[in-house]
Amino acid sequence: MNKRIKKQKIGFISYYDALDPTEKKRVREEFLKKSELSYPAWFTKIRRKSFTALERKALQEICNTKFE
Repeated sequence: MNKRIKKQKIGFISYYDALDPTEKKRVREEFLKKSELSYPAWFTKIRRKSFTALERKALQEICNTKFE
């Protein structure tokens, strides 16, 4: 019997919420360096779930995970 394990895709916000505080800080700081966004802009994007395609790509590279 072959059982296939289906990888469940998760959105970035759910992924980010599940991280511990030190890992959240690492992801945030690395993203802010890469994107040159301000600290308040980061939280606005989190709250509104409004990342552009290029920003999502950067987050996928930083987190080494494919998001929905």
